[in-house]
Amino acid sequence: MILLIDKSKKDAMTYSEIFHYMGVLSYAVPIKAGEKIPNDAKGKYRAAVVIGPEGFDDPDTLPERIRRNTTDIPVFALSDEPANARANQSFDGVMPKNVFSSRLLEGLQDFARAHGMTPPGVYKLAGIDASCDTTPLYFGDPIGLTKTEAMILRVLILYYPLSVPPKQIMKYAYRPSRMPELSNIRTHVSAINRKFRALAGRNLIMPATEQGYTVLTPERMEEEKKPALVGE
Repeated sequence: MILLIDKSKKDAMTYSEIFHYMGVLSYAVPIKAGEKIPNDAKGKYRAAVVIGPEGFDDPDTLPERIRRNTTDIPVFALSDEPANARANQSFDGVMPKNVFSSRLLEGLQDFARAHGMTPPGVYKLAGIDASCDTTPLYFGDPIGLTKTEAMILRVLILYYPLSVPPKQIMKYAYRPSRMPELSNIRTHVSAINRKFRALAGRNLIMPATEQGYTVLTPERMEEEKKPALVGE
């Protein structure tokens, strides 16, 4: 997931909408000088992009604060003054604000691969490939998911083996301007399972707890078969 930071939430959300269209999970937040970087998805961010660093009072310290709160991820900048921002060695990369979104994603992915990190936009688990550059596949066969269903699956893969509550799925899988009713998550999960059963003969998603969902991997299936110990 990509963390998008701007002084204006509206501007950050614009970039988030673009990434959503590309099938890439992202989250937009407005940050003012000295404010704490959100870490509710700590360990799940794969890169951060600071939009307009020249507009912040503390651009030199911002990358370090981001890394400290998000498990040391690469931090890029999109700047109207790329030459000046590039002089700030605390950023891992700098691009002009008018860069094509595909080029920005490519830059983030290239950096991640060069440093042995999982690139943003890559979502793979137990034979499932729901990466942003392909239709979701199971061992090479298309699952037949809609765009919304694919985004939900990407969230669950990103958080595996943790279960994800429906509200959190909505937070990351949907466009900020198109939030549905909470019950829609259950409807989409049922549709995903129906399509996967037609392909693989079993469900793909299970309710790991009363509050959340997770991907039903072979590992999970083995855990479900284990008998409970006395006293549990």
